[in-house]
Amino acid sequence: MNSTQIALRKKVFNVDSKYRTNGTNSNFNIRVNMPLRHNFNSVNPLIVEIPKTYYMFDDTTDNVFNVESPIGTSLGNIVLPSDYNFSFSGLATQLAILLNTAPFNTGLWSVVKNELKGHYRFTNDITTFKFTFTNKKLLSKYLGFDQQAYSSVLDAATGFQALESVNYVSLQRYDFFVIRSNIALNNNNNKFVTVYPNSYDTGSVIKFVSSDDYSYSVGMANNKSNDFNFVLEDGDTGELVNLHGNNWRLVFSCYEDVLPAVPIPQ
Repeated sequence: MNSTQIALRKKVFNVDSKYRTNGTNSNFNIRVNMPLRHNFNSVNPLIVEIPKTYYMFDDTTDNVFNVESPIGTSLGNIVLPSDYNFSFSGLATQLAILLNTAPFNTGLWSVVKNELKGHYRFTNDITTFKFTFTNKKLLSKYLGFDQQAYSSVLDAATGFQALESVNYVSLQRYDFFVIRSNIALNNNNNKFVTVYPNSYDTGSVIKFVSSDDYSYSVGMANNKSNDFNFVLEDGDTGELVNLHGNNWRLVFSCYEDVLPAVPIPQ
């Protein structure tokens, strides 16, 4: 071994939110058997497993949009059910049911999906209409609109009023997750690892796997403690992820870079 080589002292740890000492499954403390005799200075995430048990809407803050029909006459808010996960066609069906229910049934509504464009198309056979999605980030994403108001236009071919999504519809709730921990020191913050969903199936498991011990390593903020905090949050908003009673798992390694002693010339 020459003086530029590095010896590695390493220990692997498994953290499961199920065994937390306090907190919730998305923000908890857990006891880790950290060998204090080692002077670990780096930590690397190896495996993350997050069950896809969250819903498109967890509450009633982002599942409503205002309907005017005709334009200038507000009929109130369409409220989509929370604690549901919809398919592309299932959401279209639910929207059509709600729009054709009083007080919104000012005409016959239809909601169909444009498979080629990944859009929804709304029509009313009698009157003009306007949808407002202001400050409704999730719902506007699910329906393919931006956070603003949109008015129908006359479809000359059918004589109906029509409105089509302007963006490709995305039914994925989270674009990415961030795991934070007081074990990590990453450019003066506690971001441990970013995880991107690799599965869109409800009930599946989103996985992150590191190929080695170094690619995702960050500094270790505290190597003299056995109690650490872990947080699972929405990478876009910083809000905690609600897994509805399910737990997630993290495997990580701590290691110590040790430069060998330089041989004394004889």
